Amino acid sequence: MLQSMRKGVASWVAKGVLAIVILSFAGWGLQDYLDASGGTVGGGNVAATVGGQQIGVGAVSEAYRTDLRQMGMQSIDPETARELGLAERTLQDLVTRALFDAEAAELGLTATDAMVRAEIEGGEQFRNQFGQFDRDVFRNAIAAAGLTEQQFVERVRADIARRQQLEATIAGAEANPALVEALFDYHGATRSAFVVRVPAPAASEIPAPTPAELRSFYDANQERFELPEFRRLSYLHLAPQDLLDEVAVPESEIRDLYQSRLATYTRAERRTLQQLLLPDQETAQRAADLLSEGRAFEAVAEEVAGVTPADLDLGTFTRAQIPDATLAETAFSLPEGGVSDPVQGAFGWFLVKVTEVEPGEVTPFEAVRDRIRRDLALDEAIDAVYDLSKRIDDAFGEGLTLEETAERVGLEVETVEAVSRQGRAPSGAPVEGLPPGVSFLETAWNTPVGEPSFLEETANNGYFVLRVDAVIEPRVPDLAEIEDRVEAAWRDDQRDAAAEAQAQALAERARSLGSLQAAVENDAFETRTIEGFGRDGQADGARLPQALAAALFELPPGGVDWAGGEDGGYIVGEVTAVTPAQQAAGADFRANIERSLQAGLQSQIVDQLGAALRRRHDVTINRGALDQVY
Repeated sequence: MLQSMRKGVASWVAKGVLAIVILSFAGWGLQDYLDASGGTVGGGNVAATVGGQQIGVGAVSEAYRTDLRQMGMQSIDPETARELGLAERTLQDLVTRALFDAEAAELGLTATDAMVRAEIEGGEQFRNQFGQFDRDVFRNAIAAAGLTEQQFVERVRADIARRQQLEATIAGAEANPALVEALFDYHGATRSAFVVRVPAPAASEIPAPTPAELRSFYDANQERFELPEFRRLSYLHLAPQDLLDEVAVPESEIRDLYQSRLATYTRAERRTLQQLLLPDQETAQRAADLLSEGRAFEAVAEEVAGVTPADLDLGTFTRAQIPDATLAETAFSLPEGGVSDPVQGAFGWFLVKVTEVEPGEVTPFEAVRDRIRRDLALDEAIDAVYDLSKRIDDAFGEGLTLEETAERVGLEVETVEAVSRQGRAPSGAPVEGLPPGVSFLETAWNTPVGEPSFLEETANNGYFVLRVDAVIEPRVPDLAEIEDRVEAAWRDDQRDAAAEAQAQALAERARSLGSLQAAVENDAFETRTIEGFGRDGQADGARLPQALAAALFELPPGGVDWAGGEDGGYIVGEVTAVTPAQQAAGADFRANIERSLQAGLQSQIVDQLGAALRRRHDVTINRGALDQVY
């Protein structure tokens, strides 16, 4: 009941809008500082200037890669990323942060050392396996990110100051109670309904149209059959992947690369551990003595130290993942099931038990030989294709035609008789074998007829150059050309009309009998009762077409209406119960609505503040620098 609606509102409120308000503008989390260590001040090329701050291309590039990783889009090709404006969005985020930093500096906002220390020590990523802040873990993490401790501290300090500014700005922004109640009553109510599915008849059940019927349908629906613009193309395509089998790779090089990558082909041994920490050597020895009598490790832990079995579990680690060298040495010297003698480690006396051993493994050379050979061959093929692309460029510079250039470099001119802007043939099927990425068709639609395009790079490190040989204007084919297609569309319309007429007749019969169940009693239709659906038609384990749900929400119990089904056919429904929001949703749903409205208001305030800061502080953006980021 209302599951999807509740989830949607709660997710939007708690994790969406507030995340945008507080995180995107207020600052990064500690992990973001480690992931994107480029900073805002950049040497070399400058992507933007905000007041006295410079945002370097390197900083944008680091933040952009972090954004892609967080969105799960690491493998996106540059052309698509450019079309979506992803690097532009990253740059705007950095500019907005710099604006808030500049304003915080003017207002004199800062954070004390104690505030910075508390922020860092509260970071999950700086804790050891015992859940405590570990300075060694902290040092290693910031060193791996290429930051000094002072640089990291200053970034956290700026983040806190930025957050202070925003929290003060949005303080007091509250949702209107009357609006909260109105939305709660509207979205929180549910309906239940008895529904009947009226399927469309099979296409074979529809009599064949007469020539006159087909012609009439074709004349009345010509826009449905119009073909888009097509282009006839000739092009050269260079792809490194096409040269892989031709590249000779010495066996010695393959073996050398295998050895250099051996660490990546090696899975380290992992051990699952239980650890009993004890206050002193005497207690540790007492526990060991009890274990030597055959007592269970968990029982001894509870008797000697009051530790529950759940608190003994450390987890599963490789040797390198255990920060306490003594614990690592001890744990990896025991057999599976073995328990150590009392040992004094970094955190005091302990006994450790190895509950499971996952042996390490090295992937043999033969298992990865072909993959390594392909990597080496691909590197050479990319170089070869690049050299060939320069020869093609030179040929066009001399005024050679596409065909003359192809003959000079030993390639064949490929042709496409007709392709649409969406990459489809007149039949509607995708045109196979085109160069990958979106830039090929973009270039085809931006190149004048009869002229060669510039040499363009593809998404797979290849190149292409094309010529538009002809533009085939949009047209409606003659009926004789597409008679089968027109007849199929006519049959679909007839099937839909038959199902709609049947659904309408059933609804009218139900209204006259006072019951949909009575109206459908002698018909072999699929029926069911759907309890507690919302205005979007969603219910636990079922859903109604949204159009039908909306119609039923306008009816009292016993009201009947119908609408098209999402998989064809029609659905007829009768309202069997009306449940107001007070009974269907409850206080949590009302609270989610209130938070969502409050978050939306806060977001608007922050947007307005950001726009005001852009007018107050000079912002200069070098959009040409974004090409280096992609």
